[in-house]
Amino acid sequence: MATRRWSVWMLVALGSAIGAGEGVMSDVRLYLGSYGDAAVPRIRSCRLEGASGTLRVLHETGGVASPSFLALNADGRRLYAVSEAGGGSVVGYAVADDGALSELNRQACAGGPCHLLVAPGGKAVIAANYGAGSVACLGLDADGRLRPAQVIQHTGSGAKPKRQAGPHAHGVAVLGDTILVADLGIDRLVAYRLTDATLAAHGAGITTAPGAGPRHIAVSADGKRVYVVNELDNTVAAWTWDATSSTPTPLGTAPTLPASFTGSNSTAEIALSPDGRFLYASNRGHDSIAVLRLDADGRPQPAGHIPSGGKSPRSFALSPDGAWLVSANQDSDNVVVMRRDATTGLATPVGQPLTVPKPVCVLFVLAR
Repeated sequence: MATRRWSVWMLVALGSAIGAGEGVMSDVRLYLGSYGDAAVPRIRSCRLEGASGTLRVLHETGGVASPSFLALNADGRRLYAVSEAGGGSVVGYAVADDGALSELNRQACAGGPCHLLVAPGGKAVIAANYGAGSVACLGLDADGRLRPAQVIQHTGSGAKPKRQAGPHAHGVAVLGDTILVADLGIDRLVAYRLTDATLAAHGAGITTAPGAGPRHIAVSADGKRVYVVNELDNTVAAWTWDATSSTPTPLGTAPTLPASFTGSNSTAEIALSPDGRFLYASNRGHDSIAVLRLDADGRPQPAGHIPSGGKSPRSFALSPDGAWLVSANQDSDNVVVMRRDATTGLATPVGQPLTVPKPVCVLFVLAR
């Protein structure tokens, strides 16, 4: 009998219900994406063993260059990857019960895609094109195959000409019936509405501080708060969100770096703990994961830093039960597993790092 599959959203709810980091930890499965050409495997299916924290590679998938971000559909039967090679593309895979991948098809996504998600309802994949500063919407057939992309071009510039001479879409998130696209080049979270498999502009979105450079977005489980990690000014910014009027209200901004740090740094990833009490953001340069405690109103407050265990943590992720934090360190070619403390929000490394050339994405699923 086929193994029962769980959606990502169900996993998050389960993690919140049982309490992060408590009791016996189960095995979990995850995918890793890495930079490099298509001549060798760049996507790995792994098992994180709950008893020891050991990360083991189960399957490797080749034939795709630089799959720098991965996303699963709601039932876990399809995985989609951006490929930054050439003009860029999105690749779809069928997921076997043991986590092995078989390619369905791929579609061009001209403009340098760097991030994507599967839209609610599973009718489309939405990708952020960093190079061109555009957003692409690729409809999905019933079998998960990708259709040609609808592309919407962003316009404008920001306060820092070296990085913001034009638009650079960098991250996509879902907020109720709104799709938000973080554009690092224009200091905006551009808002869209998805109808079937077509995107259209929707409201004013959110404007960040000049020169902030919004990169990736995290949304609270109730859809009432939006958090953004800003790559250029090393901050996390927060807003409440009124779903009725699609209106943001600023909650506050917090630094990702300690005041004593004077070196070069840029942020990368952001994530909320399953219980909604902590926010995390990665620092490339300081080589740490910033821990921010959220107060009763959702405002982020600095609560410490976790060494990433390597150099340039471009990506990290929390397991659905909140027990583990896994950091992908691009410039030291390693993936580090850490056991997370649900009370303090901090985490400590366990076991030996997994050697992976230029790892840049961590995506958790529940072990089959």
